[in-house]
Amino acid sequence: MGFESLGCFSDPATGPYSGHNMPKLFSNDSMTPQLCISSALARLSAIPATAYRYVGVEYGRECYAGSIAPNPEPNTLVGAKACTMPCAGDSRIKCGGGKMYNLYAATTATITGTGTTVWQSAPATSTA
Repeated sequence: MGFESLGCFSDPATGPYSGHNMPKLFSNDSMTPQLCISSALARLSAIPATAYRYVGVEYGRECYAGSIAPNPEPNTLVGAKACTMPCAGDSRIKCGGGKMYNLYAATTATITGTGTTVWQSAPATSTA
C-alpha cells in the first residue's frame, strides 16, 4: 500500500483524540513522513491488525494515523506559514507545525472533494 501527500491541514483543538482529529501513534526525534508511514504500515502485521488509511506528521516529531478520514474535518492550509516546521529526522523535509500537519492518504483510500480540498468544505485557509 502506497501513500500520497494531500498537503497541509489544520489539526483542530476540538478533536476527539486528546484535542487532535487523528490518534497519535508516537513522537520521535528521528521523525520523517516515511518513518510515520512505515510505522502505520507495520500495524498491518500486528495482532490485531490495523489498516491506517491516513497519516499525518505534526510539530516536527509527531506521527498521527487513522483508519478513517480525520474528524472533525480539517481545513486545507496554504501560505508562508503553512506546515513550515522541519522534520526532526531530516530538516530538508517539512513535518507540519503547531496544530497543523502534512497529511498523507493511502493510494487505496477513496477521497472525495474538489481540486482544492480533500473534503467538501470551505476553500483553503491562508496562513500568510
